[in-house]
Amino acid sequence: MNKRDAAGVETPAGADLLHPSFLYYGETIARPFPLILVIGREPQVDKPVSPGAGTYDFRGSPRCAFWNSAAGLAARYSGVPGMTTAAIKREFHAARAAPLVFADALPIGLSDKVPPRDKARLRRAVPKAAIDRHLAHVLCIEDRPDVQVRSLMDRVEFVILSGHAAPGFEYASDMLIRHLEGLGVPFVRTAFLFGSNMPGILSVLAASGWDTRFRSVMRRFRGGEL
Repeated sequence: MNKRDAAGVETPAGADLLHPSFLYYGETIARPFPLILVIGREPQVDKPVSPGAGTYDFRGSPRCAFWNSAAGLAARYSGVPGMTTAAIKREFHAARAAPLVFADALPIGLSDKVPPRDKARLRRAVPKAAIDRHLAHVLCIEDRPDVQVRSLMDRVEFVILSGHAAPGFEYASDMLIRHLEGLGVPFVRTAFLFGSNMPGILSVLAASGWDTRFRSVMRRFRGGEL
């Protein structure tokens, strides 16, 4: 039996065995507010990555440093003095929506079980053609883009490219930058979203004015109908 998401779109049975290439929170797909797309490295899963949009849930991975760091930025730029990561996550849960959407540079999953010394080798082993197909899908530059991904990507005001200076991302990083520049989509490159990297990331955002962009998105999210 097929399942339906918050927007009433059917998901084929067995789809939970795959990791969608574009993730949104709760009922975000049915709301009008603008979005910030964070493109990380690859999902930390043992399952294959498949084209299409799907949901993420902070409650399912409450200690995920990548998601928590992104939520921490949302809290910092929320316009509410003293807003914490935990508090903004509670706000997203209450709203059943969030202005943060996620994708990855590579179409593979590498779980924490994979030794760090093997990750660069496995990343470089991904065929360029597979990376091209994956990025074309995420950025909707295919001839027939996915309807759900297109509806989300149309609302993205800027992109954070997170952690792509690590070994194994040379080709994917170059292609992401080339595509985003060609599409005219604003983007900023940062270190990987992780606790110890946050001071440097905040400096990058502030120095280039991206903190103002982030505040603008959060203001419209929090001021809109939740």
